[in-house]
Parts: sequence; C-alpha cells; structure tokens
Amino acid sequence: MVSPRHIASNRHQFTLAQQNMEHNLINRHSVAAII
Repeated sequence: MVSPRHIASNRHQFTLAQQNMEHNLINRHSVAAII
C-alpha cells in the first residue's frame, strides 16, 4: 500500500512540473510576440 505522504509528494512534484510547463509555454509565446 502506498503511504499518503508518498502520494502527496508525488502530487506536489506533478504540480511543480505542470507550473514549469505552463511557464515555459508563456515564455515562448511572449518571445514570439516580441519578435
């Protein structure tokens, strides 16, 4: 059985990765808009 703490840490990692991806997409769009 997986411990709740393990699930929480996985979810936190996933959230961070998702935020990074969104941040990268926003950066790419703003750079494209500047050019």
